[in-house]
Amino acid sequence: MPNLDFQIEGAEAVRYAAAPILSLNIRIQDMAPAVPIHNVMLQCQIQIEPVKRKYTPAEQESLLDLFGEPSRWSQTLKPLLWANTSVVIPAFTGQTRISVPISCTFDFNVAATKYFHGLLGGDVPVTVLFSGTLFHEGAEDGGLQISKISWEREAK
Repeated sequence: MPNLDFQIEGAEAVRYAAAPILSLNIRIQDMAPAVPIHNVMLQCQIQIEPVKRKYTPAEQESLLDLFGEPSRWSQTLKPLLWANTSVVIPAFTGQTRISVPISCTFDFNVAATKYFHGLLGGDVPVTVLFSGTLFHEGAEDGGLQISKISWEREAK
């Protein structure tokens, strides 16, 4: 049975899109002895990890709406849901690279938009949780097998 590992290799804005879209570049590698994978229906939940970043005094002021006074941030800085998206991955063996599009519109998630607006620059730490359905060849007879990808798979 395949054992997929996910790694975020980068992110970039999608040029010429009708709405703002960010594309996460993700490498997927089968850590088990490679069997042909026919298809993956992958669900991704992208969470912002605000506790894993330092903030300037101006940013702290801008983020009062979301997290309250900085003296309480040890209790209030919790992961923020940014987006849920899905992607269909075509056949591969061993490893592949995919792009996961993330919509960056204001109406989708107000908390994430407020967070981004409150930052003056720098990196935004994220965690992507993966789940889905995996269609692959059976190790013994080569027949089609279906496996689930549990939510414990993630990339930071």
